[in-house]
Amino acid sequence: MFRFIVCLGSLFLTSGCSLQSVQPDTSPGGGAVSLSDFDWNNPVNLTNHDYWDFDPSFSPDGTKIVFHSNRPPSPGNRGQIYVMNTDGSNPVAMTKTGRTNYNAAWSPDGTKISFSSERDGNTEVYLMNADGTEQVNLTNYPEGYDSGADWSPDGKYLAYFSGMKKPESEEWQPPGSPYRYWNADIYIMNMETGKKTKLTHSDIDDIYPNWSNDGTKLAFVSSRDGNEEIYIINVDGSDERRVTFNDSQDKAPRWLPGDKHLSIGNASNDDESDRLNIQVVNIESGQVTKITDRSDVLYFVGNLSPDNESYIFSAFTVDENAFRGERADIYLVRKK
Repeated sequence: MFRFIVCLGSLFLTSGCSLQSVQPDTSPGGGAVSLSDFDWNNPVNLTNHDYWDFDPSFSPDGTKIVFHSNRPPSPGNRGQIYVMNTDGSNPVAMTKTGRTNYNAAWSPDGTKISFSSERDGNTEVYLMNADGTEQVNLTNYPEGYDSGADWSPDGKYLAYFSGMKKPESEEWQPPGSPYRYWNADIYIMNMETGKKTKLTHSDIDDIYPNWSNDGTKLAFVSSRDGNEEIYIINVDGSDERRVTFNDSQDKAPRWLPGDKHLSIGNASNDDESDRLNIQVVNIESGQVTKITDRSDVLYFVGNLSPDNESYIFSAFTVDENAFRGERADIYLVRKK
């Protein structure tokens, strides 16, 4: 359960709670896309549901969106993987299990979807056809926790993180706590052979890798320095380095076109409220550009459309009539 400062009215244009102006991202970079160029004051709510719809991603051809939702008839409010049209119409459940399924990602050719599933009693990385058929376990590590899969641009590899399974005597720990996933590291799986290669070797969690557009690097989250920060590493394991230096948690890195910037989620707790906002970081200079800046909304980093003209993301807000007093919807913003 998240804690928020309640702010009545619409998500973005609310008296006394308006979105602050964003600093233009003037950092250089061939082919770069600036999230500051999108119309954040006029989002389109694609789901508008009383439950939790989040973690959206465009299909490679730009005609579909895959996302996670715990909306009925999801068994026991356990989240399932859904696919809908890009205007939010015709949501169809791809999974229908009694355990949670989440973290879906399209293969670059659009024929497959990877996702995380708890159906076997622990979390594993699964693969299915884009229509939901032939769901298979890729990681098969009953003693561990495997999640956060992301495809290489050529579709030949999956990067994911793997850690030890939570001991029965241990309680769940919040994000940023040491050993939340019990010493997780980043792995790369060859999709043809199934061979798994361990890429990072930290004593504390390295999680949620994201592949650069040129296929040479991975960005990931690590709590090795006491809180969650963003690191990058070459896919051969060389040149590992930290790119964010904040007292607050940094999460969910996503490479932007040009591979010179990362969009991230930044959680600052300066007023003792849970808050997560979208920022853009220049990986060379460390310059940070604020995209959203709200204390009453929990924003999740999203994804660009294939033509880079739209951006989808999800946001949690307080709603006393919604599931557990809060709701998450999927929004779309377009270039101005």
